[in-house]
Amino acid sequence: MKLVHPEWEKQIVFDFKSVPIVSIENPTYYYQVVEELYQQTEGKEGSFVLSDDGEILDFRKHVQLLLSPWTMDFSTAVVTKRLCNRLKEEANNEQHYMKTKAVMQHVLSYLQELEQELPIPLTYDWNPDVANLFKAVHVQVDTSDLNVMEKMIEYMKLWTELFGKTCFIFNQFRIYLPKSMRKEFYTCAMEEEIPFLLLEGACHDTIEQESCLIIDEDLCQIF
Repeated sequence: MKLVHPEWEKQIVFDFKSVPIVSIENPTYYYQVVEELYQQTEGKEGSFVLSDDGEILDFRKHVQLLLSPWTMDFSTAVVTKRLCNRLKEEANNEQHYMKTKAVMQHVLSYLQELEQELPIPLTYDWNPDVANLFKAVHVQVDTSDLNVMEKMIEYMKLWTELFGKTCFIFNQFRIYLPKSMRKEFYTCAMEEEIPFLLLEGACHDTIEQESCLIIDEDLCQIF
C-alpha cells in the first residue's frame, strides 16, 4: 500500500519494515495537509492518492484520520452495527445455529408468558433478528483498562476486522507515547501488518524504526 501527494517528493510506502512519519515544521502547511486529508476522508476531492498493488483505493472507505486519541471511538453507531452483524454471523454459523435458535425460542416463550399477564393484545416478530438481541444488551468493545498505545492497536485491529484493509493516519500521537511505548507499538502494528502513518510537527527524538519525511519551515523536504 502507498500514499502519495504531488507536492511530496517521497512516496509513503507501507512495507511493515519501518514506520512512516511525515514531520511538518511549517504550521500553515501542516494545517493545509490535515484539512486536505480530512476533506478527502469526508468524500471531497483532494490530491492524496492511496493505492494497493497498483489499484487506486477509495480514500473515504480505506483511510481513517484520527485527529486525537479521543477520536478513537469504539462505540459509534456504525461500529456497533457492524459488530452486532458479525456476532450474528457467528450465531448463525453451523457451530452455533441450534443454540441460537433455542435461545430465541426461549425469548419468545417468555414473551408469551408475560403477554398473559397483560390485558393488552400484542403482536411481535416470530422470527426475530438475533442482532437486535446483541444491541439490546449494549454490546461494546471493552477498552476500560487499555492505555493509549493499546487503544491504538486495538482500534486498528477492530476497524480492520470489521471494515477491511484500512490505512490509519494518526495526528500528533507521538507526544502521548514515550520511546519505550513507541517501540512496542511499532512492533505490534508491524507484526499485524496494519498500514499506518504518523503525522507530526517537528520531531527531534526519532528512533531506529522510524522513517521520516521532513518538511521544514521553508517547505524544503528532507528524507
